[in-house]
Amino acid sequence: MQIICCSTLPIYIVVIVENEGLRNFVSVICPRFKIKSRTFYTRFVLNSLYQEYKCKVIDMLSTATSISFTTDSWSSEDNKHSLLSMTAHFVGSSMWPRFAVTAAAPIKGRHTTDELKSLLAKAMAAFDVDEEKVHLIVRDAASTMRRTTNLLVLKSVDCFAFAHKLQLERAVKDGLKALGVSDLGDNSIISRLLKIVKKIRESAGDKDALLECQNICEIPESSLVKVSECNIGHGNTVEQYVRHVTKIIRQLESYRTVHVDRADYPKLDTSDWALMKKLLDSPTMRSVKEVIAEGLKMRMEDGNYEETEEFVIATMVDPRFRDSYFDSEEKVVLLKKLEETSASTSHGKCESCLRGY
Repeated sequence: MQIICCSTLPIYIVVIVENEGLRNFVSVICPRFKIKSRTFYTRFVLNSLYQEYKCKVIDMLSTATSISFTTDSWSSEDNKHSLLSMTAHFVGSSMWPRFAVTAAAPIKGRHTTDELKSLLAKAMAAFDVDEEKVHLIVRDAASTMRRTTNLLVLKSVDCFAFAHKLQLERAVKDGLKALGVSDLGDNSIISRLLKIVKKIRESAGDKDALLECQNICEIPESSLVKVSECNIGHGNTVEQYVRHVTKIIRQLESYRTVHVDRADYPKLDTSDWALMKKLLDSPTMRSVKEVIAEGLKMRMEDGNYEETEEFVIATMVDPRFRDSYFDSEEKVVLLKKLEETSASTSHGKCESCLRGY
């Protein structure tokens, strides 16, 4: 049970106690130890362990000078179950970043601001979190969540990853429009390509035919790019997105005369193939990337992300970036701000860390 709690594993993994392999392993290394039933661990051990770990988390949070929270809601596929999660993020006494899940609360009835506010307030109260310690709440951009945090009178921001994904998607659409792709819906050329890829990946016969075509055309044998890899935002850069799409095009070109023009495949006409060949052209690719990059830069500036203090400081203290994106004048101001923040929150503990920047 301690492994489950410390590793944030799903509780249903406790069924492993009924696994014959585990029971055999335990009988070999410790023959006198008898593993109890799953019911025993879930009904008795879990409750006592929860109280033990809750007390430990409360102690850790009590020593933190500043705490930020992330929160999000989840609904099951049948919409019969909904949960609101809340996770505390803070720097521990040893100056290492820590996190602790403080709530996974069922949402009863409609997802109103009053209901969500009550759940978040209860989660903070349950762990004795002083509101004065709350630095920031990161939430999604839905109006309901914005109003909820406003009711709590706590500072909050949109989840940057969610906002960044939207900006990337819009910037990619700018690049497609530069190629002359005006239809960006379900019937767009990109959507049809992805549907063709999915059909090939789901058919063993079609995959074998594709490999045969690749061998005939002397194209390196490789499986088609997964459809999920063509989504912006899952760790993909704009260049990776474009590379994924062009890889699909190159592989489908060898497959075209055999299968892609079949009746059960989405239709690709002569103008579609001409457009895809245009995308493969290096100068065209370069111009598309420039349009996408410019669109992304414009939207990020409009969103005022670079002026948001929390994002700026987070970038400065991140060892991957540090001061790479700031000019000399900005660095001086930001270093002074970091020193002030360090002095007020950790009483000088971070002074040696700041000297390295």
